[in-house]
Amino acid sequence: PADAVLEELAFSTNLLALLSPSISTLSRYSTASAAFNSLDPPEFNSANSMRLRAFCLLLHMKLRATFDEDLPGLLSQEEVPFFNRLACKFLEEEMKGVQANALQTALLLLVQSLYDRHRRRPGCLVPERLGAWWLVPELRPVL
Repeated sequence: PADAVLEELAFSTNLLALLSPSISTLSRYSTASAAFNSLDPPEFNSANSMRLRAFCLLLHMKLRATFDEDLPGLLSQEEVPFFNRLACKFLEEEMKGVQANALQTALLLLVQSLYDRHRRRPGCLVPERLGAWWLVPELRPVL
């Protein structure tokens, strides 16, 4: 979608809040593989896949324009490492198809935004106990 559409959805609607329960449920899977498999690979046409893609794109857009003080409540500190592990799982798999690539791209954009914010202000989104090591080493060159 165009940036103007994403901006409108991120800042003028409550869509992010409506998607949050689905993302919270997804982040409770015990492993990234289990969460990945729940997204209906290799087609990624499920409702959960679409919700995850929308959430990633909207949160990425929101992070670009949100002050650090306004970040609490956007997502839980447990969800940040989850996105990281899921993005790594996507990179491990061979993604084919438009939906798969779109979801992978959205997920990587979000992880990059989270990482950039964390580098600028540690502890803002990620538990301080994780320090700079919350990012899976395999993702560091990609971002």
